[in-house]
Amino acid sequence: MKPILQGATLFFCLWSASALAETRFGLWPVKGNGPLELVRHDVRVRIEHPLAETVVTQEFKNPTGRSLEAFYYYPVPAGATVSGLALWVNGVRREARMLERQRAREIYQGIVDEKRDPALVERLSGNLFRIRIFPVLPRRRQRVELRFVQPVGETGPGRYAYRLAPPPGRPVEVLRLAVDLRAPGPLQQVELSGLPAVLRPDEAGAYRLPLGAARHRFRAPLEIRYQLAQRS
Repeated sequence: MKPILQGATLFFCLWSASALAETRFGLWPVKGNGPLELVRHDVRVRIEHPLAETVVTQEFKNPTGRSLEAFYYYPVPAGATVSGLALWVNGVRREARMLERQRAREIYQGIVDEKRDPALVERLSGNLFRIRIFPVLPRRRQRVELRFVQPVGETGPGRYAYRLAPPPGRPVEVLRLAVDLRAPGPLQQVELSGLPAVLRPDEAGAYRLPLGAARHRFRAPLEIRYQLAQRS
């Protein structure tokens, strides 16, 4: 039996995907014709060679005067494993924990019936995840955090890529990126592409990029490439 995540009212399970769902990204109301506006998109990458953890924090705005039930869609990279997720409910961050699938669905339905705050997280086909959220409060923002881990190469050059397919014709306008790159030995030829920024070494030999206040338009994939210096 597949496990699911639960954190107060957060759940994780496996489910089947429709072709329509596979093309979606962002927060889509169940009764609506398109996604809610993405107003925040922070990406924090911590690479400890040969693994990388990515923390994606996104906020969406509900401009309507009513509470919405919505699905949040996010495609994680091939080969990545979801390591955690959380929602903010009334300004409070709620982390997930493990629970069995059928029990989670029973709890979810009971919470909806009682008009409390549930979120059901489903893994669809491939690497697409869907979070069912209720309620998305009127004229408020809904924040979602998703964390995943992926390999970046055990031997040879290290390579990390962050790709995201935004809605057609809608580049992500609000991207902010932070990077912390470390390895067991010295690093060299460290490069960042896809964003007008530079990774700089600190005294310990780690390369960093702080999460700045400036927001960038995200059109091309973000890539971090580096070499492990040969030990003599």
